[in-house]
Amino acid sequence: MPGTTPVGNGQAGIFVQGDWNLIGGTNAGEGNIIFDNGADLAQRGHGVIIASGKHNPILGNLIWANSGRGIDLGNDSFTVNDIGDTDTGANDLQNYPVVTHVNFYFGKGTHDITWTLNSQSNRTYRLEWFANSAPDASGFGEGQKFLESATVTTDDDGFATITRTNSLSDGFISATATDLQDMNTSEFAPVDTDGESQFDVRCPGRAGYKSHGRI
Repeated sequence: MPGTTPVGNGQAGIFVQGDWNLIGGTNAGEGNIIFDNGADLAQRGHGVIIASGKHNPILGNLIWANSGRGIDLGNDSFTVNDIGDTDTGANDLQNYPVVTHVNFYFGKGTHDITWTLNSQSNRTYRLEWFANSAPDASGFGEGQKFLESATVTTDDDGFATITRTNSLSDGFISATATDLQDMNTSEFAPVDTDGESQFDVRCPGRAGYKSHGRI
């Protein structure tokens, strides 16, 4: 059966309760296609739910077009970033990176997006970027097309910043962060194409550290 044929679950695509469950991987062929799930749960029918537990990395997967969001930590609503990432819960409620600046180069058909991660200090994280043909209704991103990954190390205040060049044809770009010490992966970052700290679908709230909402 072709990999693009919708055969999703009525519930979540993957539902995790527990520790040390690897979803996907960093080598070629290890990622999963998590698509068209959650019809029975409507907006709570997420692609991957980490309901409880820690050390559950979600790496190299294509996650999109589920009834809910791509990734949910805690099986509740979307997770709020906190300064220093000291909160606890599913996957330690790992913070996601946020867009802090965008430069457009229309003549080249590209734009530079600067991403900032605030999390635990002096720690290394793997960031993964994904392109999407349409924004999710929640304002948060998904993972339709894998773009690339990179590692960043936070400073003494817990901040790391990285800028990557994207084709304008990549559409709506999101990212995840994975703590490479504890192997906790975040939810997908909000989509903020123009860097104006508002979700592209005008979701209530801000895309920075004060974002909030309910599904």
